Amino acid sequence: MFQLIEKFVRRLFWLPFALGLVGYGVAGVPFADSIYASAALYFVNPVNDASNLVILLAKLLALLVTTGFLLSILGNVWTRFKQFICNRFEDSACVYTDNAYGEQLADSMKHSYLCRDLSEKKDFGAHDHFFFYTDEQENLRGFAEHADKLEGKRVFIGVKQMDPSLLKDTARQDVHYFNILELMARSYWRKYPLYREVAEEGKAQQIAILNDNPEGEAVFRYGFMNNLYSLSQQITYHIWGCTPARKAFLSGLDTENGDRIVLHEGDWHDDPDILQTMDRVIVTEESPMKSIEELLYLDKNLTIHFFSETRTGYEEILDAPNLAEFGNLKDILTEDNIRRELLYRQAKLCNYDYLLRSENRTCPEAYEGEMETAWRKLDGFKKSSSIAQADHYWIKKRLKENGTDEETLWEMEHIRWCRFLKISHWKYAEKRDNSRRRHPLLVPYAELSEKEKAKDGIYDAKIRQEMDRLA
Repeated sequence: MFQLIEKFVRRLFWLPFALGLVGYGVAGVPFADSIYASAALYFVNPVNDASNLVILLAKLLALLVTTGFLLSILGNVWTRFKQFICNRFEDSACVYTDNAYGEQLADSMKHSYLCRDLSEKKDFGAHDHFFFYTDEQENLRGFAEHADKLEGKRVFIGVKQMDPSLLKDTARQDVHYFNILELMARSYWRKYPLYREVAEEGKAQQIAILNDNPEGEAVFRYGFMNNLYSLSQQITYHIWGCTPARKAFLSGLDTENGDRIVLHEGDWHDDPDILQTMDRVIVTEESPMKSIEELLYLDKNLTIHFFSETRTGYEEILDAPNLAEFGNLKDILTEDNIRRELLYRQAKLCNYDYLLRSENRTCPEAYEGEMETAWRKLDGFKKSSSIAQADHYWIKKRLKENGTDEETLWEMEHIRWCRFLKISHWKYAEKRDNSRRRHPLLVPYAELSEKEKAKDGIYDAKIRQEMDRLA
């Protein structure tokens, strides 16, 4: 509200003065007197009795501009006051944004406020800072330009196209990158896992991904990395719409087990017989309704999951018992998913456990500081690796509770780790080369030494206990 008033004042403040000059000039008032009389209109204090339609309009607009100016000042004072109060709390947050989703993120936090124009930002008193402009380059640029002022603060940077695993370490600052598509895909597979079908019932699964756009690619990537429930599982991912480069990459991607990736030529509309055999069809195009209709014409009982950034209500209005919507940014961009960082803490524990193992020591009583320091030293790829490990931990915990032995869990973890590296463009080589993404341990589990096999489990009992509590 106050911002709209401020825009009005900025754009039209000159108009009453200009109209006043014209009106008083038409009324025969000398030019010098017209200037003074036109300026006096802003103080709602006419100093000349001349009157005509133009002068009357100038008076009305002057009143609006003056009132707007005063309201704008009051609004700025109120905003500064709210910021001052918010900044007194440990969970204070400032969200830099130009879109409704950033506003929704701010609304999901108790002590937060918005900043739409970073160029006017002078106070960086909040404890946490969220950069979430529509243009992700603006997020990166905004942080880079104010990095010194943000030192000692927690910073969260939203991206969509950029791969956070390519980022260098942020040891100097506590910086978190959240990829919107990753959050969406993680949320999807957590809400609709294949655990019951694969781990409990042992059924082979046929999964169709109809659109290999950025959303479809993210859904496949996280499914490929995390859908590991059994050493004997058979999950087949059917993918349509790949570019030649994408097709070449996926064709050479080893699943490390009985799972398969099938890449289909042409358009999915040409394969109705194949689609009718699917256990799940995933639609990720921008306007999914037409595709949903065509799929329901094939079989209204098909399990169809469709992506939409905003809620559509299709589940309520369509006669489709197995239709499900996912990807609503209002549900994804929340404080729980981004700020409270349950997954981040689990990832930090995984990394710290690896450090303890490498130094052949057990976890001390007070370990938070050391764990945080170790985490900040990691580059983007190593952080992503630990996050991927933490992502799968709830599955391992559940499998263990259901009687899966430790050795089997180790082998599954090795398969998961190999998948993470390979989908991140790593390949096998006898000698490790981080710059060229080569690793000597990208081999079947049976070829590992006993020492290397053991690394696929959690080493320290205290860390394992904390991981189990969080999973």
